[in-house]
Amino acid sequence: FSYQITATNSPLSFNATGLPAGLSINTSTGVISGTPTTLGTSNVTISATNAGGTGQATLVITTLANLGLGLTTPTASSFQAGSSPTNANDGNTSTRWTASGGAYPQWWQIDLGSSDNISRVDINWYSNASRAYGYKIDVSNDNATFNNVVTHTRNTTDGPTSDSFTPVNARYVKVTVTGVVPAGGFASTYEIAVMGIPPAVINSPLAATGTTGAAFSYQITALNDATSYNATGLPTSLTVNTSTGLISGAT
Repeated sequence: FSYQITATNSPLSFNATGLPAGLSINTSTGVISGTPTTLGTSNVTISATNAGGTGQATLVITTLANLGLGLTTPTASSFQAGSSPTNANDGNTSTRWTASGGAYPQWWQIDLGSSDNISRVDINWYSNASRAYGYKIDVSNDNATFNNVVTHTRNTTDGPTSDSFTPVNARYVKVTVTGVVPAGGFASTYEIAVMGIPPAVINSPLAATGTTGAAFSYQITALNDATSYNATGLPTSLTVNTSTGLISGAT
């Protein structure tokens, strides 16, 4: 990840607070860079300072995961020998999915295994001689009723594309190639990345011991940017803070 803070009036230094883990700022150049290690949205306060004072703004950084990476569930309308649908989500840009013929439409689909929060699809198209694909992206939870989130019937982009859309919960993602310019090329992609935030996964210990009449405290923790917590079946003297995940009280 790389982001350049810019400012008017000859800034002498820069700063950023509230950065996601894995990112840091060069206070001399204003470059925020690194590899984020946590999912979710961070509101980062960025600033630039000169002899006259400091100006501030809020930078919203959203970190997503490639939810389909390495899954063995992709299917396709057709594919050539040696160009399995799984080539398009194996993380290897030297392999690709290619349809077995030049007739359209052709489609590639992946089952994420669960309903995940999806907000972007990045496609690294196979491309030569300024080949550009018309395509659409549809999502579903039951593999029967699909909702359209992206349509580029007259796409003119040669090479990689990235489409962001309003976050939606879906299990199945289908990319349908509707045509190609110039005519005659087969539908083909190196990688299709379904970007989003997977469900929270609890990673705190699953056993805790208290003493009768003594104060008790247990912290629920979870991966994947948990935004709220809950606990059912607690002893009557214990409660859970749904914002922080802290279970406390007297046992």
